[in-house]
Amino acid sequence: MKVSFEHGPVREFDLIVRTDGLHSTVRRLAFGADRNSSNIGSITSLSRTRTRARRGSLGDRVNMPSKMAGIYRSGNHAEAKAYFMFADRSR
Repeated sequence: MKVSFEHGPVREFDLIVRTDGLHSTVRRLAFGADRNSSNIGSITSLSRTRTRARRGSLGDRVNMPSKMAGIYRSGNHAEAKAYFMFADRSR
């Protein structure tokens, strides 16, 4: 696929990966307007980790005003997942 850049030459790539938010311009251009979602006022990130969660533990989290972070175990395996949530102050 050929890609043009605002400040650079046209380049060709075999694979292009773009991560964007639920209400992003890129998502709207690719999939059309999503009328079934709403902005709840937070920014969230989920990630796999190299950490192993404690057996039997649902996870640990830290809450502060407008912020939350944690690590949790999902499913029947030891791999842990991390999450971060922040209030979206741009609204």
